[in-house]
Amino acid sequence: LTEICASMSSGFMLLNQQRVVYTNASALRLLRISKQDLVAEHDFDVRKHLLSLSAEPQIARSELDSVWQHPEEEFSTDVALTDAAVSWLRIRSFPVRDNNGGLLGRGVLFDDITLEHSLVESRGETLALAAHELKTPLAIIKGCATTLLGSSARWDPAMQREMLQMIDTQSDRLHDVLNTLLDVWRLDAGAQPLRLAQIRLPELLQQLLRRRQEQASDHYFVLDLPKPVPPVVCDAMRIEQALNHLLNNAITYSAANTTITIRVDTNDLEVRIGVT
Repeated sequence: LTEICASMSSGFMLLNQQRVVYTNASALRLLRISKQDLVAEHDFDVRKHLLSLSAEPQIARSELDSVWQHPEEEFSTDVALTDAAVSWLRIRSFPVRDNNGGLLGRGVLFDDITLEHSLVESRGETLALAAHELKTPLAIIKGCATTLLGSSARWDPAMQREMLQMIDTQSDRLHDVLNTLLDVWRLDAGAQPLRLAQIRLPELLQQLLRRRQEQASDHYFVLDLPKPVPPVVCDAMRIEQALNHLLNNAITYSAANTTITIRVDTNDLEVRIGVT
């Protein structure tokens, strides 16, 4: 049993009342302590130590009190730890009993869930951003359609064409936002397929920039290509989607008449695409 606990990636401690009677190496690593710390402090207080590491001590105290005050019950809580960057630790406590059901102490499991927490936050931010991005194209489409349908004034052909062009452009933007939402769902479900094919990158980028120049005529777009660019095996739609997001940001956060450059760098191992 000791060998199994020692090989666990999760931190594991056994406590008799509040005294640590066993700990594995993973627990020492996750709690940022050494065996000498446990030896030096005969009654090492795990709860107090966790509070000293916590990024939000008041919240952590409330959560840990629920765990520590009821050793006969199972509890689980997530605590944010402060460091150079905030990390997250999941703490699970369960009672340890003898053959007659008497309470001997508690077992505590520790797991680093920083990546899991980051993924949840990233997914939430993406969904919030996508929801926000839906508002603008919907408002423009609605406004143009209402104007064309509801006004008794006679719009000249040039004005009608301009409004229809706005509806068409914003419909494309709406389509991109909805595809982003679908991609988030597929990534979360592990069902995001990649359609790999060999493509000529210069042709894909030139077509992308031509469309962008029509849509954002108050900016200038430049393609900076080395000679030559080898064929690339990739999912062209996903590459274009990623570049569209970068170009959207470049257009949104730059002044009118700014030059936006797509630069391609190559070496023996990879092709890098940057937007500046």
